[in-house]
Amino acid sequence: MTHRGAPGRPTAVALPGALLVGVLALAGCTASGETGADPGDLTAADVAQARERWEQGGWQDYSYVLEGTCGEQQLVGRWAARVVDGAVAEVAATTPGGWTPTSDRYGDIPTVPALFDRLDAAVAGDGIVQATFSPHVGYPMALVLDPMPDSVDDETCLTVSAVTPLDP
Repeated sequence: MTHRGAPGRPTAVALPGALLVGVLALAGCTASGETGADPGDLTAADVAQARERWEQGGWQDYSYVLEGTCGEQQLVGRWAARVVDGAVAEVAATTPGGWTPTSDRYGDIPTVPALFDRLDAAVAGDGIVQATFSPHVGYPMALVLDPMPDSVDDETCLTVSAVTPLDP
């Protein structure tokens, strides 16, 4: 876990941390997407390295599944999304009764580069930041962001799966 805050300030780890630890254990991965490192040691360099792997693939058109599992926020549920020319072009809820954004709200569903932007901002902040990345493609497979660890329900827990390039 990465916590940047006042020295000596107590840190509580609740469900988001336990969730990511479970995801990391199931995936056999760590914060850098490789086995053997502590998943709590996420740094700006880890995020930059994963983003570089993603950018080297040149993925502008892809589909993926996004699942949000914690916090009191809009991104709790599961969605299948299509990204065309780097922007979300289609979203469908895969959770029964789940929220499906209309086209004017597609920006609420983050693209992979937008997830990297969230990670960059979080690593620069004072909260808890945890992530695991695809070792080959670089996209964030799971992330937990808790900008105010002493607050309730401000965390974001997301998993990204089924990332697939779209046919030209």
